[in-house]
Formats: sequence, structure tokens, C-alpha cells
Amino acid sequence: MKHAAFVQYSVYYLNGTTGQLNDMLSDIEEVIDDSLDDVRAYTVAPLRESIQVGVAWIPEDILLK
Repeated sequence: MKHAAFVQYSVYYLNGTTGQLNDMLSDIEEVIDDSLDDVRAYTVAPLRESIQVGVAWIPEDILLK
């Protein structure tokens, strides 16, 4: 199930409510290995106010649907 937009490797953007964030984090919790993975959520400015520094890249082992 898709909740957030891919921004760059290991970075996703969710424009949603606190409830939608909690739903997404619950879904993630079911598939991660918390001894290896680290999931964090931050409040950020809207993407229309963002800037990009550097080059976005997607590793070959990451498949986007």
C-alpha cells in the first residue's frame, strides 16, 4: 500500500493527517526488522517551499511502482 511519495533514497514525503501518518507507521512496523531498520518521521515545510541540493539517485535494487 502506498502512503508517501519517494523523494530520494530512504526519504519519503507524506502530505497527510496525523492519523494517516500513524496508519503508515503501523504498516511499516509490520515489515521492518527493528534490529536493523530505523524509521523516523519529521514535520517539514511543504514541498513547494523546498529546494534540492545535489543529485537525486535511485539504487538499482530499489524498485518503484
